[in-house]
Parts: sequence; C-alpha cells; structure tokens
Amino acid sequence: SEKSGVPARTIRRIAIEFATTKPATIFTYNGISSHIYGAYQERACMLLPIITGNVEVKGGYCLPRIIRVPDVPPSPPPRDNVSIPEFPIKSPDYLLPFWVKDGKKKVSVFFNYASNPAYSSPAASFWREVLKDEGLVPFFVDFTTHMTETAELADIVLPDAHYLERDELVSSPSSLWPWIGLRQPVVPPQGEARDIKAILMDLAKRIDSGGKYGLSDYFNFRTKEDWIKKQVKEIPGLASQGGYDYLKKNGVWPKYGKLSPRLKRLTANGEDPIEAEYGLYKKSLTEEELKGSKVDPKTGLITKDGRPIGIRINGKDVRGFNTPTRKIHIYVEEFEKNGFDPLPTWKEAPLHKGLGKGEFVLTTYKLSVHTNSGTANNKYLSEFMHSNPALINKETAKELGINDGDLIRITSPAGYIVTKARTTQGIHPRVVAVSTSCGHWAGGRVAKLTGRHHGEHGEGDPIWTDKDTDADIEHNMWWEDKGVHPNDIIPPQPDPVGGSQGWGDTVVKVTPAQPGDRYGDIKVDNSIHFAFYKESLKRR
Repeated sequence: SEKSGVPARTIRRIAIEFATTKPATIFTYNGISSHIYGAYQERACMLLPIITGNVEVKGGYCLPRIIRVPDVPPSPPPRDNVSIPEFPIKSPDYLLPFWVKDGKKKVSVFFNYASNPAYSSPAASFWREVLKDEGLVPFFVDFTTHMTETAELADIVLPDAHYLERDELVSSPSSLWPWIGLRQPVVPPQGEARDIKAILMDLAKRIDSGGKYGLSDYFNFRTKEDWIKKQVKEIPGLASQGGYDYLKKNGVWPKYGKLSPRLKRLTANGEDPIEAEYGLYKKSLTEEELKGSKVDPKTGLITKDGRPIGIRINGKDVRGFNTPTRKIHIYVEEFEKNGFDPLPTWKEAPLHKGLGKGEFVLTTYKLSVHTNSGTANNKYLSEFMHSNPALINKETAKELGINDGDLIRITSPAGYIVTKARTTQGIHPRVVAVSTSCGHWAGGRVAKLTGRHHGEHGEGDPIWTDKDTDADIEHNMWWEDKGVHPNDIIPPQPDPVGGSQGWGDTVVKVTPAQPGDRYGDIKVDNSIHFAFYKESLKRR
C-alpha cells in the first residue's frame, strides 16, 4: 500500500474477489514487466491464476496455442564461437552497440532486418553514434521497406518487400485455435524491392558459389515458393490435406468452422458456437507418442530421445506443461544459480526512490492508431495522430507554473527534449508520459512532414518530378506538428532478470522551457548512456 498508493483495504478486497471468482484471469505486460526487476513482478502476477486454479480453463489464463513456422532441414550446426555476452543470463539485443563500444563483441558486417534501432531503441542516439563509427561497425547492411532513421546510416540498403507484396507462412499464439496461414501478395514488389527469401538465396549462392562453406545445403531452394513448400512439408497433418496447394486456396489451416457475423464467433454450422479445447496439460499422450519413451520412477517425467514429452500423474501419462519437468515452475533454480530470487517476489525499481519536487517517472506508450514506430508514413493514420505532447497531471503542472500547450523541458540524466505540455486529470501526479510513435526525421515524406507544402522542394526543382507527386500528400497534409521523439534521452536500463528495457524507470525533471529553447530541441550526452549501461552490469 505504501509503495503503490493503493489503500490496503482495496488490495485485500481485490485479492478476495479474484480468489473467489471463477473463472478469473489477469492481464499484464509493459506496465508490469518494463521495469528493472520487471520479471519478478510478472512472475508474481502469474502466481495469482496458478494458486487459484485459473490456468487452462475457459475464462482463465490460457497457454499459447501455436503451429510454429518450421525450419527446413538440414539446420546449420550450432557455432561455438558466437560472442553473446552474459547479462547475466542472456543479453538483450538493444545493448548491442554497448557491447561493441565496450569491446565485448566485435562486428565485421552488421545485418539489420525489420527494425529501426537508431530511432526506436532506448539510448537511440548511442546506436547512431556506434553505427556511424566504421572502426566499430565497418560494414552495415539494412533490409527495410522504408528509408528509416537506421537505413540512412547503412552502407547498403536492400529494399524489402512489404507484407502486402510477399509470400510467407504466418501464425500467432493469441488464438485458442492454433493455425497457420499463407500470406500472399496483393501486388508484386514495387520498384527494386524484393522478398528477403530471394535476397538470402542469392547472397548464399554468391558468397559460396563453389560450395566451400556448405551454404548451398541450407539454401537448397529453387525459388522462394519452393522454400515455403518445403516448410509446409514439415508441418504434421497439413501435407495429408493438400499442403501448399491447400493453403494457396484456403489461406489458413486447419479449418475449425465458420465465423458467424451475427455471433462474431466460430460456429459449426453458422449457428452453434464451437468450443476451444482447454486443460491441454491434462491431455493424455498417445500410444504412438509413448512408443520408445522412458519414465523416471521418482519424478514421473516421461522422456523420449532425451527430451521431456510428458509426466505420469496418478498413473496417467499426460503432456504436462512445456517446462523441463513438465510442471509449473514456481521455484526457478536457474534464477538462484545466477544470484536472483528463485520465488516470485517484488523488488523496487532502484531509481524510483525519493523523487524530489519537479521529478517524475517518464513513461512511454504506443498511440492506438499506430503500430509502434512503423506506420508514421501512412498519411491516413498520421492525419489522426501526428504529434505526441507530454501528458502531465493538471494539478502538478499548475504547481510548476505550466499551462496546457506550454513549452517545457524534460530532462533525464542523459539530456533533455523540448516539447509541449498536455495537462490532464487522467495521469498520476508523479508521472509524465510521451508517446514513441512520433518525431521522425526519416521514413518518408509523411513521417518526417516534408513536401512542397512544408518547404522541402520548390517548383522547378530538378529532383522533383510528376512521378513523385502525390496530390493527397501535397495538398492535404495540413498539420505542422510532427512531434518530438523521446528515446534519445532514455538511458539503457535492462532488467537483469528478464532482460526487458525499463521503459518506465527513467526519472526526469520537468520545467518550463528556458530562454532560447525551441520546440523539438534535443540535447544528449552519450557518455551518460554508456555509464548507465556499465552500472546495469552490476545489478542482481
């Protein structure tokens, strides 16, 4: 109660309501896990459905159901010289430039695919510094659908086909009915864009034309369609129903029923809803699955070919959970071995202690109409939402002499941004929130808000042709504010337990703008980012 600000009686009431309501479930994500020690908090929350019997029941917390997109054999053997530093269990990829700068990882060629870390990562300015340094990253290749902030730093940009332009297998664990689908092009790749599968096949042939490195064994495909067909053959049950041809015709496999527009549910005949399967961990292993298996008489663990496939409970052989023991792990020995608490617990974010006047926790969030930072060049979406003022509590802002729409400075240990305040009653008095979907300086004319209307090119400019003209962008891109991006001033603050970035852990000062400040100003000291990274290595 003291730490959360929630009255003790409210906590008790909600705990009893959850424990006595059947079924019940809990939703978590960034608000819980995007903190230093967020993995502890996530595990503590997951303990609730476990101890109340709300796992794998209708209306409760259900485990992922997915048909995985398979690799095509043969797979390359594991390499013994991959330099991935321990942190302390597994290093998060957004720390890559810090590993390189720190000498923990050496890069000869850097390939980046489907990401924009020079914009979207914490300490994004540090990414840009390292990617620009040819002594640290000698050669940089970017696969991308847009000329992003990261692509602008690359030595070579390979235009990737957009998802509406390519063939690929897709799946998702978010449905109670596992499925796999075939995405098919609406239009062929535009301009010089190519499907990454075709690019990788060509690269493998050119790098290993003589077969010295054995790459041809792993890219033994005639075409990208042949690649997909061989993936489909690895999916049990699909081949017997038509395989690739079935997916080409129907789009998704398997077919569970029909979607009723009236009921908005899957139905057997358009009227009767079909029910999903629950209690997957209780499902009996088949005779075929048990053939050749062994049972540990002490633990009941059932193994086959050296890997766990189930567990014997009260004489019944069932699948169990997807863990090494096939049981839920409340006590995690791996955590204990690495100096972490093996049981679900709570540990305070170290930077939140003792906030002074004018100090806030900076949190970032995603705008509802955008997909992270990837849709800012969609004119229709950006017309809905194109700027990201700093949300600040109205009463707190008043105490600081800040009014709605005023220019303010948000200062972290690493630097500051100058943006506009949006005062609201709907935010905690010690929190300031800035979306990360705006403030682009690359990614297309809409994303960076350029064009004739905004003074990018004038009439008669030789690089501007009728082919480049888009009347909608030229005449209807009416807004003047593209927002201010906050990630440059957010230090790297990885959770040492789970590796997630502590997006909700940056402590900042908020003040009215100072003389000479202009909207959109950003100033950052990358040496501070590096110091935060070094400090993070000490946490346990």
